[in-house]
Amino acid sequence: MTFPLSLSPEDPREPSSKDIIAAQSLTLLTSTERTLLSLSLAQGGSKVSIAWAAKQEAHRRKASEKERHAIAVSFYRAANRLAVRKLAKVYKADDGLVWVEADRACVADAIRADRETQFNLRKELCENQTEGSQCQKKS
Repeated sequence: MTFPLSLSPEDPREPSSKDIIAAQSLTLLTSTERTLLSLSLAQGGSKVSIAWAAKQEAHRRKASEKERHAIAVSFYRAANRLAVRKLAKVYKADDGLVWVEADRACVADAIRADRETQFNLRKELCENQTEGSQCQKKS
């Protein structure tokens, strides 16, 4: 995985985890990480149990017992990656369940950082001719 960091050849230092986290955006999240974030943000307290999330995903996929274990392991790993990116907190509660609590402020900041700063308002005809249309590019 490459990160869009601008390092000069004169600076031989390796990028720190802070630089890597700052360079990452929500577009680089895996589908499992997105699922965990969406499930936790959909809940009232912004938190979700990993066991419950894995059960929901296994039910959605109609997974076998072996696949259910793989789904649970992937959710634990995704939760740890979200914690490293500071998008969520992972903790074990008194009931023994591992919970993922999404940090709404950090997620909102990441969404705002992904926005385009300029909008393209030019109108052009489409370049590719599609079936049933007479669309051509102006020269």
